[in-house]
Amino acid sequence: MRGRGAWSRGQPPCGELEELERATNPGPGGSAGFTLFHVLAALREASARPVGRPYLERSLGLGEASARSLLRRLRSLGLLEPAGRQGHRATPRGERLAGILGLIGEAPLAGASGIPWRPAVLLATPALEPPRSLVDVYRVRDYLVEEGCREAVIAGYTRGSLELPGIPWGDRLAGEIRGAVEGLARSLGGPPAMLLLIVPARCRPQAYNAILKALIDRCRGSSS
Repeated sequence: MRGRGAWSRGQPPCGELEELERATNPGPGGSAGFTLFHVLAALREASARPVGRPYLERSLGLGEASARSLLRRLRSLGLLEPAGRQGHRATPRGERLAGILGLIGEAPLAGASGIPWRPAVLLATPALEPPRSLVDVYRVRDYLVEEGCREAVIAGYTRGSLELPGIPWGDRLAGEIRGAVEGLARSLGGPPAMLLLIVPARCRPQAYNAILKALIDRCRGSSS
């Protein structure tokens, strides 16, 4: 179970999110070949230990060219620095950017009969409002679909109450996941409200990207 970071109280760090978005801007050749999640995951790993291209290929599921491009981009932005033969380590700016992941808590889910996928992952963030209606659910769903994740349960947690709009078996599912949700709430500093996503484990990177893009759009909306 992971959570807690530099911004675990739920306020999105708009300056850092803007920098994160710049890191994934396509180069002259088109697609960057890596995503917001890949950038943050690489920086988190490089904050703990030096990492090289082969390690990023294995841990992030990137091809050789994409991993090479990712390292080159992060070096050019001053987020990574060489660490000799061991590879690269995060700079202080890179470590701070990696802290964005502290806005998202994660826990595996096993044995919940109300979830049709095995294995499944629960993600929680206090930086986005929990859905109050099906309109809110559809808004979050659109971010997931854009990332290629078409299976998800979108829910909310507000002051100890689990809300699953549009889920007929919501009461049963709420009982099955309550322990995991409350554990994530504690790891995230006890926020009063959180958006919850339950997705197949294979959709984990896409779900992170959906949350990160929603946060970037929230920052754009607050500055307009």
